[in-house]
Amino acid sequence: MLLGRRRGRDVMEPLQEPLVDADDDAVARSRVNVRAIQIFWFVTNVSRGIWQGQLLTVFLASRVSDRMTDIGLIEGAQGIARFASAVLAGVLADRLAGRRNVLLRGAAAFGIVVHAACGYLVLSPRSAGLAPWYVLTSLYACLVSVQAVVVESLFADSTPSGDRVRDYTTKRLCQQAGQLAGPMLQLLAILGGTTKDVWSQHTTTELMLIGIGIGAASCVLMLSMDQRRTLDGASEANHLQPTDWALR
Repeated sequence: MLLGRRRGRDVMEPLQEPLVDADDDAVARSRVNVRAIQIFWFVTNVSRGIWQGQLLTVFLASRVSDRMTDIGLIEGAQGIARFASAVLAGVLADRLAGRRNVLLRGAAAFGIVVHAACGYLVLSPRSAGLAPWYVLTSLYACLVSVQAVVVESLFADSTPSGDRVRDYTTKRLCQQAGQLAGPMLQLLAILGGTTKDVWSQHTTTELMLIGIGIGAASCVLMLSMDQRRTLDGASEANHLQPTDWALR
């Protein structure tokens, strides 16, 4: 029993000591990541709220194919790609945990290329055919999965345990605000256009390009995130992972 108590102390002490030794300068540096990620999620969700979902469906139906089967297959391929890529993104994040900056820079570059290609398709929808839409919507779904895994893991490593409620709540509010702002901007553009309350081709094309452009800007924001500004023992991620110690 004594051995068990001693092992219990051994289990707990390494988890709590870093929380006491948290360096103020390190915490201040980590706030840069926290703020960048909160802004990133706001901008990203504004983009998705504008051009993903209903607007994408209307655009595909009016400019690409009037067959609902084609539209359903394109959106279905996007969902399958997002599910499959989430597993791969998680594995890569674990394998390259010490080189997260590589993943961040790679995801940012990949996202800018995907958004640029989507913008090109929007400007020439019918001449491109259906195949590019299958490919690019699937690649965009992969981007969403990679962003979620890489950015969220960095956020956890940058959040001091004592501030986790405030930081996670603020991040969630930024996400919700972006999800609200995107459709609101979409609605205002439709009601304020020349064709009042109608999904005209001109309006849908403009909105698609605006949403895609904002999405590309959110990928640029990923370049402001840096693994070197994360915390070690004082981070939320370390505080919530007792498995390695408990198995000893």
